[in-house]
Amino acid sequence: MNDRARGVAFDSDDRLLCCGYTWAFLWNWRAGRPPEQFAGQPDFIQSIAFCGGGRFAAFGGRDEGVRVFDLDRREPRQTLLGHTERVWCVAASPDGWRVAAASEDNTAKLWSLSGAGAVLSDDAAVPFKNVAFLPDGQALVAARDDGALQRWRLGPASQAEAGVWKIGGSTVLGRSPATGMQTSSVAGAETGRLRSGDYAETLPASDAPVDTRIRDLAVSPDGRLAAACHHDSVAVELVDVAPADGPEAPAMAVCFSPDGRTLAEAVGPSIRLWNLNSRRVVRRIKCEADVSALEFSPDGRRLAAGAAERLQLWDVAGGKLLADWRAHRTQILVVAFSPSGLLASASRDGLVRLWNGTTGEEVATFSGHFLPVETLSFSPDGRLLASAGSGDSVKLWSLVTYEEVATLHGLASVRGLSFSPTHLILAVTGVTPADGRGHLRLWCAGGPDATWQPLIAPQLERPAAR
Repeated sequence: MNDRARGVAFDSDDRLLCCGYTWAFLWNWRAGRPPEQFAGQPDFIQSIAFCGGGRFAAFGGRDEGVRVFDLDRREPRQTLLGHTERVWCVAASPDGWRVAAASEDNTAKLWSLSGAGAVLSDDAAVPFKNVAFLPDGQALVAARDDGALQRWRLGPASQAEAGVWKIGGSTVLGRSPATGMQTSSVAGAETGRLRSGDYAETLPASDAPVDTRIRDLAVSPDGRLAAACHHDSVAVELVDVAPADGPEAPAMAVCFSPDGRTLAEAVGPSIRLWNLNSRRVVRRIKCEADVSALEFSPDGRRLAAGAAERLQLWDVAGGKLLADWRAHRTQILVVAFSPSGLLASASRDGLVRLWNGTTGEEVATFSGHFLPVETLSFSPDGRLLASAGSGDSVKLWSLVTYEEVATLHGLASVRGLSFSPTHLILAVTGVTPADGRGHLRLWCAGGPDATWQPLIAPQLERPAAR
């Protein structure tokens, strides 16, 4: 390591990534392991970030591509293409499955690790030097070489909203105390520029900054403020990058109780329990993080909630928290109870985990999915668990031996799984990205070796737009 360090990053397990111009290593210091240097990184590394739920590392450097390295297999995974000059900065979304980059070629780009190409690409008259996601993953902020900030609203994991939202009329809320600068505002700033010339009157003439380029950029944990410092290091500026007025948070998860009398709804970190007879909210439950998955236990007495990477079990009648534990390394996407009361959870980290639905004690971990798992289904007899998501396969797990018993191929981006109540038939629905059409597959376990065979594969046409 003959050159200086250029970037460092921690993941949620306190592993440390560090890189220099020509080297990079992974250090699991908490486990007492020595740093591991790996090959395959780009030349002249400028930036590094964890992505894919801590399973991958993204590198940006002089070779124009963003390299993604598999930390488990110690080998290159993919290269995100599109830039034509060096990449100055890379950043991963909070869920770990989108990577953004700022480049000397005057463009900022966004990729989905499960997609084939960039899902957002925008250019300017000057290079982009820094890029950062807002903590909720719904917006991306980039710093340009002319001292301007630019922001994009983002849609679902593999899409970006058409057009670009640029900061306008932004307010500078504060500055570095070391400079003695006063709080000021940008009146009618068209793109939220952090131009030091706007504040020259608050500085002694000899100290007035002349280099407007932004050297570094950071977003506050609540997503409202961006802090930027210039190359001359004279000023640090805080800019409000949150929308003045935003829509009410949408419901991210809903589920009915087994008796059909109660509906659970998750809005942000709050869970509301509705009595469907009176159509009134009968209980409110407050979690510490946004809730993305809900499911009632078979007896309706407990409610499982996935909040960020944690699983929580709540008593429905009293609203008491029964159990709370960290179940995954990244955001939980789906939870499901088996007929016998086992609790399954799946996450963006690609793992499916099985828990005691009363105590929260871990029963088994199923690994085999490479991309986020978004849907789960138990067989009626509770002997099988089906899982699928952003990948191109459905996996079946035995709850007797806790092993994978089958992998079903033929659909990508699976959004629905359901076992028939009386026969061992599994219905699978998904959307093929290539043609955007919905598809249905029916599989049946039959034959002397109980192998799964496709029964029918009708194509589901999207209804015509009205």
